[in-house]
Formats: sequence, structure tokens, C-alpha cells
Amino acid sequence: MVSFIRVSMSVLLVSLLTACGGSKEVSKGSSEEPAVSAAKAALGAVVGAKTGLGVSTGDLPDFAELPPGAKAIHNMVMNQDNSLGGSLSLETSQSLEEVATFYKGVVAKHGLKVMMETAAEDAMMLNTQSEDQKRMLQVVLAKGDEGKTTINLVHVRKKE
Repeated sequence: MVSFIRVSMSVLLVSLLTACGGSKEVSKGSSEEPAVSAAKAALGAVVGAKTGLGVSTGDLPDFAELPPGAKAIHNMVMNQDNSLGGSLSLETSQSLEEVATFYKGVVAKHGLKVMMETAAEDAMMLNTQSEDQKRMLQVVLAKGDEGKTTINLVHVRKKE
């Protein structure tokens, strides 16, 4: 099911890139047509979303920490009028309980307040925000295949 969602999001991303025409710029010295460059970028997005290859996590805010050894699978960034954020999917070999403990520590460390917490045998969700409501972090954990834990982080911060 998780793989289906990842692939579906990748197809949506490729469709959006295709509909928008991709980038119209060609880098200096490049003999590629803009359509070829856009197609390569779209293919790279699909491969990165499915395998984690080339998925960057450098744009994350400090309060969206990653557990040691977690592998980024998909990173989608959003930029709205007054806020920045995104959704990051990860997987780790750590247990759901270990990852939950890690994120409870992250929440406390960054002064976020737990607004809602839900837990089941094989899943957990934390919705948090700062007192001034300028930062929000949602953590969704689920037991995945082969003993791995899947993580989805949704982060939002107000622009200064």
C-alpha cells in the first residue's frame, strides 16, 4: 500500500511537470532541448521517489529531525504565500517504539506542544505546533515490510 502511494505521488508529480512544460531554460553549453531536460528531471523525480536515490533532506527546518540511519524515500516541498513546508517519507530499521521515543524527544527539544497523539499496535501519529503557532510538525509512523518502520513528516513554518 505504501509503495502504491509513493508511485501514485510520483506519477502525479510527473503529470504536473509535463502539464506545466517543465523548465524552459537550457543550461549553458547544453545541446538538450527543453523538453528532453524536463523529461530527464521528471524521470529523476520518479526514480528518487521510488528508491530514495537523490532525495535531498537539506531543506528541512531544524525541528524536523531525522532518526539516525533513516533513509529518505520522498521529499515534497511546498512554498505558499506566508509559509514554507513539505512532506518527507522515510524508512528505518528502528522499531516503531524507538522512532516514537525519538520524535517525542525532538518535540520537547524544539519547544513544540503535542496537540494530538494517537497510537495503535502498528501505527502512531503526533500532531504538534509551537506556542506561537509559527511551526508545525506532524509525525506519522507505521510498521512497514520486513520489520521496518515507515515515517511521514509534514512540516510547516511561517515565513519571517
